[in-house]
Amino acid sequence: MEKIYDSSPLTTGFTAGVTSCIPSEGGKYSVTLDRTAFFPGGGGQECDTGYIGGARVASVTESGGEIFHLTDTPFDVGTEVKCSVDREKRLSRMASHTGEHIVSALMHRNFGFSNVGFHMGSGDVTADFDGVIDAAQLAAVEAGANAVIRENLPVTVSYPDSETLSAMKYRSKLDLTENVRIVSVGDFDRCACCAPHMPETGMIGMLVFTGFQHWRGGIRVHMLCGADAVSFCRAAVDRSDALCRLLSSKPEKLTDSVIRLTEENAALKRAVSDMNAAVNDAVLSGLSRTGRPLVLRDGRDDMTALRTLAVSAHAINGAPVCVIGGSGRFAVAGEDLKAGFALLSSRIPVRGGGSDTLICGSAEGDIGGVFAEVF
Repeated sequence: MEKIYDSSPLTTGFTAGVTSCIPSEGGKYSVTLDRTAFFPGGGGQECDTGYIGGARVASVTESGGEIFHLTDTPFDVGTEVKCSVDREKRLSRMASHTGEHIVSALMHRNFGFSNVGFHMGSGDVTADFDGVIDAAQLAAVEAGANAVIRENLPVTVSYPDSETLSAMKYRSKLDLTENVRIVSVGDFDRCACCAPHMPETGMIGMLVFTGFQHWRGGIRVHMLCGADAVSFCRAAVDRSDALCRLLSSKPEKLTDSVIRLTEENAALKRAVSDMNAAVNDAVLSGLSRTGRPLVLRDGRDDMTALRTLAVSAHAINGAPVCVIGGSGRFAVAGEDLKAGFALLSSRIPVRGGGSDTLICGSAEGDIGGVFAEVF
C-alpha cells in the first residue's frame, strides 16, 4: 500500500482502489485502500479526516502495516474512489508539528533540554521539556524559531540504513534501530518522526508562544503556528484596541493605564471599606445587650459590611442578629443557627448558607419578620 502522505504531504486529493471493507461497531465500516493520503496519527499528531467518495472518514488507524479508514458507508472491493483529506486541518497540523520540531531543536541546542511530551489540540499546541527557563529565554527561543522559518529551509524525509543511522546525530524519544523515519530541517535539525510536515519552513508562516507553565519538574510551552498564530495575534490586537479605546490610551501606554486603573480601584475599595467601618461603628454605638433576637435594617449591598456588622452586633446583643441589606441580602450571626435557618427557609424563599454561627444569603419577602418569629 502506498502511503502518499509520507512522500507528498501537501497532497490531499487522490484516487484509490478499495481493497477491503469490513463492518465495524456502530454501523461503521473499516475500509482499506491500495494507496492513501490519510495519515493514521502518531508522534503527537492526530489522524486525518475527510471523505472517501461521499462517505465521511471519521478516523484513521494503522495496524500491521495496513491503514484502516472508518467510514459511514460500505464500498465494494475493487471500486475506484475519489478521496479527499480535510485540507485546512492537515495544513494546520503540519505547520504546528514542523514548528514544534524547530522549537524543540532550539531548546536542545541552547539549553540541553529534551522534548518529553507533545500534543496538538483544538486551538492549542503544547510541548513539554525536562528543564526550566524564564520568560525572557523563551522569548529568545520564539525569535530564533521565527528566524528559522524565514530562512525557508527544506524539510525532507529519509529512511537511513542501520550503518548510516548509527553515525547520525538526531533527536528521538525512543532508542530506535531499524525502519527509522528521519525528518530533517535543512542542516538545522534531524528528528525521528512518523508524521507529515511542511516541505519548507517558510510554509509555517509564523510561530507564537501563547504561554508557559512549570510542569513535572520541567516546563510546558503553549504555542500556535501558521494561520492559527495569525488568528491569535489578530484577536490579541483587537482586544488591545478595545482596551485602548475604553481607557483612552495609546497602545504603548496600555500597561501603564491598566496599572493606574488597578491602583485607583484599590484606593476606592479602601475608601469604601473605611466608610463601611464608620457606618458599622455608628450603628454599634447605639446598641446594648438585650438577650433577644435583633433585626437591623441596612440599605447597603456590600455583603462583607453586612456580615461584619452582624457578627459585631451579636457580640454586643448576646442573641441572634439579622442584618438586612439592599437587594434582599442578609447576614445572620448567633449560636446554633442551622435549625432556625432551616425553619426560616421553609417559610420564605431563601438562597444562602453558612455555619452554626454565621449565615449569609438573599431572601424574597420580609425576612426580618420571619426571623423575629423563628429565633
